[in-house]
Amino acid sequence: MKNFFFLIVLFFNMSCLALVAPEHYMADPTCPKNAPFKRAQWHNYAGRDGGYYTPYGDCISCDTTKALMLTESDECGLCANRTADTTDTLGGWIQMHYCRLKECPPDKPFYEEKWNWSGCKSCQDEPSHIRKEECVQCPNMRWVEDLGCAPDKPDRIYYSGTALTADGREISLVGGSFPYILKCQDIPKKMSVETAIKTSAGECSKCSNTYMKDGWCYLKKGGE
Repeated sequence: MKNFFFLIVLFFNMSCLALVAPEHYMADPTCPKNAPFKRAQWHNYAGRDGGYYTPYGDCISCDTTKALMLTESDECGLCANRTADTTDTLGGWIQMHYCRLKECPPDKPFYEEKWNWSGCKSCQDEPSHIRKEECVQCPNMRWVEDLGCAPDKPDRIYYSGTALTADGREISLVGGSFPYILKCQDIPKKMSVETAIKTSAGECSKCSNTYMKDGWCYLKKGGE
């Protein structure tokens, strides 16, 4: 039986997708036609179920490269240059309506669907949720088979989140976002719990203190 460890990742630079509150947006009639949206704040009814949203903050332009999770998908039609995508998240538990640009601009050509951080991205934004043919266009990124696009950095291995313990148990991380990262320098500390991780032979070769055996990337003891 697999054991599951839940990671609660709170910061964007750790690529958290799940376990954070979704950012909602809504139309505000006080805004100009070319910038019809504001952030949406949820309010609970006191003493009973249900609630409602109210707009707050600055008006948001139709030209923003960010994909907006709208409280009402039909409101996306207020911007002629945007289209509404409906996405099932977390196995269909949550349905999100993304109002995105119909066409990404040349300086941010890749559309990345990534929870609160969806939108048009450049290579410098290090987009991880894009197609392989897009990923290979970025010299600062590399495609990791079965895991997606990731920053091309020599000090780490990307893996599926599945690992093997010293007593032969298979454990998996839940939460956060693919691909999971193991830095080469952190391998000795990692070995206090795990002996191998699930990744490709190509990824396993990125660290000098790992080796591939029987489909697992094993962590070397004592830097051997």
